[in-house]
Amino acid sequence: IKNIQFGLTFFYNQIEDMIRWLPGEGGIWRPVNEDKVEIYGIESYLNWQKKLAKDQILNLNLNYAYTISENAETHRQLIYTPFQKINGNINYQIYRFTPSVQFLYSGKVYTRTDHSEELSGYFLTNVGLSYAIDKQRNWQFGAKINNLLNNEYQNVEDRWMPGNNYNLYLNINF
Repeated sequence: IKNIQFGLTFFYNQIEDMIRWLPGEGGIWRPVNEDKVEIYGIESYLNWQKKLAKDQILNLNLNYAYTISENAETHRQLIYTPFQKINGNINYQIYRFTPSVQFLYSGKVYTRTDHSEELSGYFLTNVGLSYAIDKQRNWQFGAKINNLLNNEYQNVEDRWMPGNNYNLYLNINF
């Protein structure tokens, strides 16, 4: 189909003596050896681009990952590894300006190896606007508002991530 790219990857890995950094007593992270780990799943992407006018392009991107990452002996998902992740992007280039919307979903994660405690999944929305200083887009200045909806979430237990936060940037490609 015109203007569409799609990719699908299946994967399977067996790992012996996997070293992972995990939280220990007092919140101090320590290396832990997982004797045998099996990691398998699927990753996919969908990209669509449409030139709407001479200097106007609409881009849509979507990525999805489903990952089983489990201890081969207990058959339990490793802690802090979500089963599902989804992210997407919508960009609309208008001349040298590019407004964008980005979203991210990360599924629940277990925080104990016996799966007795977990962190809920979360959804984030970011918006941005960039300006290409030159026509080749090698120099771009931009601003982003991250976590637009001010969601409360944690990636690691008892370490809350910021609410609304702001980012100014200058990207230089060479």
